[in-house]
Amino acid sequence: MNMFTTFADAVQLELFDNVEDANKWLKSNPKKEVMDVQINSSTDKILVIYKDL
Repeated sequence: MNMFTTFADAVQLELFDNVEDANKWLKSNPKKEVMDVQINSSTDKILVIYKDL
């Protein structure tokens, strides 16, 4: 939690419905600093937590 408190102004989220969309977004946004990727296997949702540089 402390990490998110420190970067609260810069942390952003993207939620994707499938891996293809997430990969496409990641490839088209190379200047984003990805902090974490969470995958929910039961819903196939992908959450990307990133910091906009």
